[in-house]
Amino acid sequence: MNFLKKINFNILLILISGFTFTLNSCTEEIDFELNSGENNRLVVDGGITDELKIHKISLTRSTSYFVSELPPPELGATVTVSNGEDNFIYIDENNDGIYETPDSVAGTPGTTYTLDIKLSNNSVYTSSCKMKQVVDMDSVTYESDTVFNHLTKKMVATYNILLFAKEPSTLGDFYLWNYYIDGKLETDTLHEKNFTDDVFVNGNNISGVPIFRLKGDKITNDSTVIKVTMESISYEQYENFLAIMI
Repeated sequence: MNFLKKINFNILLILISGFTFTLNSCTEEIDFELNSGENNRLVVDGGITDELKIHKISLTRSTSYFVSELPPPELGATVTVSNGEDNFIYIDENNDGIYETPDSVAGTPGTTYTLDIKLSNNSVYTSSCKMKQVVDMDSVTYESDTVFNHLTKKMVATYNILLFAKEPSTLGDFYLWNYYIDGKLETDTLHEKNFTDDVFVNGNNISGVPIFRLKGDKITNDSTVIKVTMESISYEQYENFLAIMI
């Protein structure tokens, strides 16, 4: 019996050389009271890539470990990203703590960028990072399969997204993958993303390595477009992701 939906499964590929800012990358012991009241901290999430698009940086305040509400936004800040020649200004037009560039902004791989944040209380934060070249992916494809769901006691369809690429011989590269279904980002939380270092693949051909497994119920249309993006991230960002996932 065939449990797979017959679809026209198109894979679109976009290469991104990503630059994500991390202001606090060290490890420290934190008491529950640290994020309460006046002891909260600025949280920065966002950056710039080599895509020509609107880039975003979110500024919020940390909250107590036991608080379930959304973190309060940091308003009234001045946010810029510069490489010494070009200055990209991020504006919070909606007054929600999400600062955005125009849609005509793109970074250049191999360039070092510096983030400068000045808050309304005149506090200043800065961070610098070099935008690394991303690996040229040869292709992305998929294979379909059926697996047994122990909860429903039924066979269900799955689609494995496979990567083909040549990894550079320089050790110390770090990568992040996301995927979209019909234009909608599906990996919108960290545990849904895929990230790794190059320790076990350094300098080798990557031939059909699975980077995502999609459940069949995510494919609802007869023709579905899957877009896969790959980013080159910094060691600090990789370590930050690992710390969050532990």
